[in-house]
Amino acid sequence: MARIIPIISPKQGTGKTFVCLHLAHALASKGHGVCLLATGWNLEDEGAWFDKHLPGDLKEVLYGRSRLEDVIGRDGGLQVIADSDGLKSVADGRTEDLPLVAEMLSGTEGCDYLIVDAPSGVSQRAMAFCLTVEEAVLVLTLDSQCLTAAFDLLRAMAANGFKGVVKTVFNQVRNMSMARRAFGKFRDSTRRYLDLDLEMLGIIHYDPKAREASRDKRPLPNAKASRAFRDIQEMAMAIDQEVPTDRQALPMEDFWKGFFRHMRCLLPQPVQVARKIAAASVSEARPADSAKAGRDDRALERIAAALEQLLREVQVIRQNLEKGAGARLDGEPAQFHEPLKLDWQDYVNNRGRR
Repeated sequence: MARIIPIISPKQGTGKTFVCLHLAHALASKGHGVCLLATGWNLEDEGAWFDKHLPGDLKEVLYGRSRLEDVIGRDGGLQVIADSDGLKSVADGRTEDLPLVAEMLSGTEGCDYLIVDAPSGVSQRAMAFCLTVEEAVLVLTLDSQCLTAAFDLLRAMAANGFKGVVKTVFNQVRNMSMARRAFGKFRDSTRRYLDLDLEMLGIIHYDPKAREASRDKRPLPNAKASRAFRDIQEMAMAIDQEVPTDRQALPMEDFWKGFFRHMRCLLPQPVQVARKIAAASVSEARPADSAKAGRDDRALERIAAALEQLLREVQVIRQNLEKGAGARLDGEPAQFHEPLKLDWQDYVNNRGRR
């Protein structure tokens, strides 16, 4: 069994990959077996974090062209698996292939930790990882746009049924008291509007060395002299001292089965779409039209809420259909009728025969 920790961020530029890599190294330095699953990575670009490029992409394994052990990169006690979009392609494929793929991916069973560098933003894969283990580490900065995008990301997770623990990390912080105040306000908002409770995992100080390392895609030089590295070490210690729940520490095969199940049942996000439309309508409105723009915003929010409820019901129907595999409630095979032709000319030509 391994503890699975998805690390997410609302947008690019928060230093998420930097945090993932150094947190994985910090846990490995304590003698743990650690695997870093880097989703959305490009081998040529992101592989530059290591002295030599990673040997392969997980997509090659999922398509049957390589073995799992052939694409694992090793850096000391850390194993690294890069995936561009193989997991998404498999989840969009045939349902009957998923158990075999889950068994194939359970080859990292010997690890104590699986750190997942999830794609940034409201991503299908990021939400599926979080929903499977009911845990997420959210990397933020104090930028107002980042905090707004983070609220949208958590709102999308809540709409898909996430009720777990979100641990927050503020990165590249110059003012510690400002970060604590921002966290307090952000936590109050998510608790009030999303019914989600946030925890503070850590605050990473601003460090020029860390910014240079992130820009050049290389681990921190002389890491013990880096304040940012010490902050990440403290985060690793806090994680290592926790007792994981049954959802957070899973056999690998069970984890992957749960991941693919959530990938196929995730809801679209009509609220986010409605917000973009509302923002566009407000920006284009003239001052005299501000009252009308406000009414439009409220109408769009109501439409978004209705769509969200409808999509939840569709999700339940889809899950029941997949379980029933086309059978009726009484156990008899489902009867399918010839579809209606919604064609006016066809109706005119055949109305005398009906």
